[in-house]
Amino acid sequence: MVLLGLAHMATALLVGCASVPSQVTVETRGGVLAGTWEGSIVATTTDEKGAPISFPVSIKLTIDGQDAHIYVRNGNGGIWLDQGQSDRFVLDARGTNAVIYSNRAGRIRTPDGSRWFETYLVAVTVKNADQLLVQWLRMVNNVDTSVDDPDHAGISAGQGVLDRK
Repeated sequence: MVLLGLAHMATALLVGCASVPSQVTVETRGGVLAGTWEGSIVATTTDEKGAPISFPVSIKLTIDGQDAHIYVRNGNGGIWLDQGQSDRFVLDARGTNAVIYSNRAGRIRTPDGSRWFETYLVAVTVKNADQLLVQWLRMVNNVDTSVDDPDHAGISAGQGVLDRK
């Protein structure tokens, strides 16, 4: 009987443990993540010598059911550019958290048509009813360029807050 009680306690503890998969389903159109979110974050990359460079990134995120779009804007008042024009983003949402990503490949429009690969990822969690905490990441590899070329491979990442619009 004591062993049975311990087994129930262990099961109860494991249910609350982060390593046990959640049974929460993907957000619906009325979920806490649904809507349009905007904000500006400070992202960081490195120059050709490895020194850090910081720059602002304006992000707009829209979530409607399983449909997610990520837009970025250069400068104030610039147009929003849909980052998922060539490949749709995948939305994996659980309760208050979501990962939105695309892993894609293509060719640069040059006579050589050099190949590139890009991973684009946004992770969010609800801070409150009107704000999301966001982590933004973009990795690119232009595999046909020289490894000495500063545009051969790179990563940009940043974090911040998006406001509900």
